[in-house]
Amino acid sequence: MEVKRSTTREELREAGVPSLLIDEAMGYAALGLDRPVPTEELVAKTMARLRETLNDVPLPMREPVPMLPPLVVTGRQEPIAWAQFLGTLSASVLDEALPFATAHPDQSAIVVVDNHEVVDPEAWDVDLQLTMLRGTYRTAEETLARVQQHPICRLVVLKDTPGAYDDRDLAAIRRAIARPTIASTYLVSHRRARALQGRSYTVVGREVVFELAPKVQAGGQLVTEPSGIRDPERVSTVRDVVTALQASAVELYANGRLNERFEWALKSESNDRLRDVLTEMIG
Repeated sequence: MEVKRSTTREELREAGVPSLLIDEAMGYAALGLDRPVPTEELVAKTMARLRETLNDVPLPMREPVPMLPPLVVTGRQEPIAWAQFLGTLSASVLDEALPFATAHPDQSAIVVVDNHEVVDPEAWDVDLQLTMLRGTYRTAEETLARVQQHPICRLVVLKDTPGAYDDRDLAAIRRAIARPTIASTYLVSHRRARALQGRSYTVVGREVVFELAPKVQAGGQLVTEPSGIRDPERVSTVRDVVTALQASAVELYANGRLNERFEWALKSESNDRLRDVLTEMIG
């Protein structure tokens, strides 16, 4: 896959890139991880998969399983593993998500399980790896929005107690609500999402799954298998669990309007109202 490595702030501005995304783009450039440009071979492969997918019959829905077994962790090290993950995820948007979106317009092509047990809300503001991942999600949503109205579904699993959120977490949550990374975002309590305890997934299309896990030392995140795992059964299970949980989850934005309880919380400059709303949800 070809990679551009000469991006400058001036070029990004001239290209019409929003100023809020320039820092994220420069983060890629600083690490030599500029967003990949698909090769002719990848485009041809994607078109071939698209033709195959158009003839597929949607998978039947199944009952959620009580728990999901862990993926096997490899010995790959940062930052190479993270670079591989971002590159694979970006490529899978064309290779896996776009054909799925075309064949299944009523299902989100990508499903993200963002578990606060695994990734603290504050980490999305301070961890360069997560900043780049957020940029990848936004680019994927922009690409797939041409085919689907809600191409990415994000389910946020809250922590088990309100006291587990400090002021830095709450400040990060406020910013994330005001400018969500993914438009179709749902929040669900820890006790309702027992099947997803301790798991953070990104599933792409009908076969590919990635899983984030906290690093044992020095904070940060690890990807269980940076190149992704082809596991149609696990992908189907995650999709079914998320679909089932949406019924009891709170949709952050419905028809473009912020949920009234969170709108009320954000009208106050303090975090007290937001903590109250999260307490109601956690139960």
